Amino acid sequence: MKKIKLIVDSTADLPEHFLEKYDIDVVPLYIIWPDGSQEKDTWLDEEKMKFYQRLMESEEVPDTSQPTVPDFVAKYKELMEKGYDEILVLTISTQMSGTFNSATLAAKEVEIPVYVFDTLRASSIVALMARTARLLANQGKDSQEIIKIMKERFGAKNPKSMMLRFHTQTGGSTLTAQQPDNNIVRVTIQTLAAVLGGTQSLHTNSRDEALGLPTEDSVRIALRTQQIVAYESGVTNTVDPLAGSYFLESLTDKIEEKVWNYLKRIDEMGGMVYAIEKGYIQKEIQDAAYRYQQEVEKGDRVVVGVNKFTMEQEPPKEILRVDPNLRKVQAERLANLRAKRDNAKVQKTLNALKEAAKEEKENLMPFILDAAKAYATLGEICNVLRDVFGEYQESIVL
Repeated sequence: MKKIKLIVDSTADLPEHFLEKYDIDVVPLYIIWPDGSQEKDTWLDEEKMKFYQRLMESEEVPDTSQPTVPDFVAKYKELMEKGYDEILVLTISTQMSGTFNSATLAAKEVEIPVYVFDTLRASSIVALMARTARLLANQGKDSQEIIKIMKERFGAKNPKSMMLRFHTQTGGSTLTAQQPDNNIVRVTIQTLAAVLGGTQSLHTNSRDEALGLPTEDSVRIALRTQQIVAYESGVTNTVDPLAGSYFLESLTDKIEEKVWNYLKRIDEMGGMVYAIEKGYIQKEIQDAAYRYQQEVEKGDRVVVGVNKFTMEQEPPKEILRVDPNLRKVQAERLANLRAKRDNAKVQKTLNALKEAAKEEKENLMPFILDAAKAYATLGEICNVLRDVFGEYQESIVL
């Protein structure tokens, strides 16, 4: 495995403990004070206050100077002497910047490979990219492979596409039929966890969903749970209330490491489609569910009201029961729709959708929307796609 050193712009302002943890170095800018003295902007955390104090006392704003070619050459040679095989430099500005050009020109002056990668990212994103690069290097990737992966997986140019937006639903699988009121507490904890994790959209499950569709009272409690967390808890007053938690950072590291392991495994299979077809994804879900159930039945995992703190309780009386007549009502509405709509237009849009589905790179969404606007039903649209693509058959893997 090659020994790779990462270098980032000092303007990314990554904290000292982060640099040490991921074996990252910096080539500093220079602060040029009005009296002509210079200092590098690579202070230790405790030394930064001295800089800010001097800055407040200075009558003039100091200048800055980007690192020069000799600065990078010196750093490269230092790393060569320490036994590094390759150097990967991540800059946060464009290829027109002095930092990028100095790093590139200096690479010609040393004997080991040096790769300069223009991240085109703001400094806040460089920390993520640097950590990802280090994890890839630890997996045995060389610098060229790392750059390729970084371009493919972080290659977005539109800032909006770099935002991680996600929806959260509380864990329906954690709800219990026994002592169903306990589910209110479970959902509340999960709701708080979702908000602390930065979710942009949230669905809260109802207390009786382990028994059937929720009653109106249960739905209202689920809604009020969201509202109390949002408006009374104060947790939404801060963007990231748990920022800086070493425990959460350690959990993040574990999750990220396992994610990369999964991605590597799936890539080796030929991608996600092949992994699904081979039954790999389904088997992973089955195995996780089996492990969970074993833990519950052995008592290694406590589920309040199920395997501990149990009690005799009458079956719940208020369970939502769907009126069977609703099926007849819906069938009549559907027949009425088909009688009134322009069926020739519906068929035309469905034919267009079918032809588009046969083209591998065609975006089907406009065709689906056209069919929906013509009042084609969900079933009719899906049947067209089934005709072209077939229907997924679950792979049973034991």
